[in-house]
Formats: sequence, structure tokens, C-alpha cells
Amino acid sequence: MTAIAHLGVTVTDLDHAAAWYEDVLGFEALGTPVEVLDGGGYAGELAATVFGAGFGGFRQAHLASANGAALELFEFLHPPSEPRADNFDFRRTGISHFCVVVPDVERTARRIAARGGRRRTREVKEIFPGEPYRTCFCEDPFGNVVELYSHSHERTYANRDGSP
Repeated sequence: MTAIAHLGVTVTDLDHAAAWYEDVLGFEALGTPVEVLDGGGYAGELAATVFGAGFGGFRQAHLASANGAALELFEFLHPPSEPRADNFDFRRTGISHFCVVVPDVERTARRIAARGGRRRTREVKEIFPGEPYRTCFCEDPFGNVVELYSHSHERTYANRDGSP
């Protein structure tokens, strides 16, 4: 079996993002942010092979969730990270969002909006009619789409026939 270790998320202000994810969603910093520069030792060489031509450097922070999966936040320095108008284009491939389990979906959605993020869906919805599983889509202050779930993925989808 494969487990998700982390998800890389690009932001325009690493310090703000790390503080926001800790304060609003309860992630825990795994250390202090680091800076990785092209030509700056092994980490810089490795990053240059991953990001390719034009890569100059980034700042990075690792944040852990309650179940051990982590966010790896990146603020690219050279060239700098740029915000996009809309990070949720369902027609494009790639990661469209990530989902976190929270104890109170409505309260967390309000907290996100009050602290610089926004709600994408106006209300919390049932995932399956008549069942206790709830969801709401939001965005962090950098436009990354964050889905909120009331229950773990396993509890929400186990023992179903595949139809929503």
C-alpha cells in the first residue's frame, strides 16, 4: 500500500502561509523555514534538476497534519512565485485541491474567510443526502483550494457501491 507523505503547495509569502496554516487549520511546523538556491550545495543541485531551467531558489517550510501527512510550502524567490487569478480550473490536469478533516466544517470555513482566505461554496453541504458527512470548499490567502471534510476519507467512502 502507498501512503501520502506530503503535498507541495506554492505560496507568495512563506512566513504568512506557515503562520496561517498553523493558526487556522492546526498544522504543526516541523522546523524553521529553509532557503534553497541553485548552485547552493546538494539541495540546490537537486532542486535545479527538479524545477529545470530558470530555477533560482526558494524558501520552504514543512508542516505536519494530525495523521502525519504534511504540507511542503514553497515560496519561489528567483523568479518569484506569482498568484493566479483562479487555481481551480476543472479542465486542467494536476492537483485541483487538497482536503483536510476538521471538527466543525462551518466554523472552520468562517475562520478561513475571516483570516484572509475565502469560501468557494456558500454553504456546507452533505456529501451524501441524509448522512452526517459534510464538505465545504475554501481557498487559502494565496488562492490554493482547500476542501474541508467532517470525517476521514475512509469513514466517508467505505462500504459504498461506488455511486455518489
